[in-house]
Amino acid sequence: MHHDEMWQVYAPNGEAVPGEGWNSALDNPEKTGSDKIVGVAVVFLYRYNASGELELLWQKRAPGIDRYPGYFDISAGGHINLGETVVEGAIREAREEIGAVITESDLQFAFTKPFNRNRFAWIFMVDWTGRAEEFCFNDNEVSEVKWVKYAETEEFRKKYAKPPLQKDDITFLNLDDWMRMRGMVDGNGLGNYAFIDGNNLYLGAKNQGISIDYRKLIVTGDGDFACLMDYLKRNGKLKKIITPTANFSLLLKPYIKDIVPIEVIKERIQKQEK
Repeated sequence: MHHDEMWQVYAPNGEAVPGEGWNSALDNPEKTGSDKIVGVAVVFLYRYNASGELELLWQKRAPGIDRYPGYFDISAGGHINLGETVVEGAIREAREEIGAVITESDLQFAFTKPFNRNRFAWIFMVDWTGRAEEFCFNDNEVSEVKWVKYAETEEFRKKYAKPPLQKDDITFLNLDDWMRMRGMVDGNGLGNYAFIDGNNLYLGAKNQGISIDYRKLIVTGDGDFACLMDYLKRNGKLKKIITPTANFSLLLKPYIKDIVPIEVIKERIQKQEK
């Protein structure tokens, strides 16, 4: 982390607040008691090795770094700077931390995840199969990288990852779901999931004075369907996206021409009085 950076501030609906930044020298907003929200771009590199086994790339934090030296972390990631888009932040972090040159077309959006009320992350996947094996550590935050077989991810994470990742079962359950939906891995026998609209859950619980520990639930939101929209669009199958209000995730902004507010079609769908 560079202490002279300004991080982009976001509204609760995930949209960037134009021109409003958070001084990185103050560290994350929750440490100051602020209600400001900042964002994080996370990039996981994966590949199929010569034996056809799926692997994830992990980075090892440099010995002299101020946070979790010597522990392993996700492939690349960090805060989104003022004026950057989420995609630009992901591309920059991958280049700075491990020297991975990726483009927007390389990024496969997986899901979003709140850290707490002050931070949330956009998680992207990048297929590195057959690409250059050499990585460089331009930002002096990383000492080495290691490919780990996906089947061994859980054991590796619990032993060698930085403490917050060791406890972060939700992120890796979501990651596993993303891969299983694409046929990349088999089911893990963890049972069924109920996907709940995160915003409705938050507002409904708040109105009842309930504070939910989101580490114990798998929740979703409209932005989590961006990967589905992308798939349908690329295959010529996307017709229209119906939204109940004009407020929707910024991850759906690329499909603005396909979005129809429910108000436009209300006469066709509302229940008729007898």
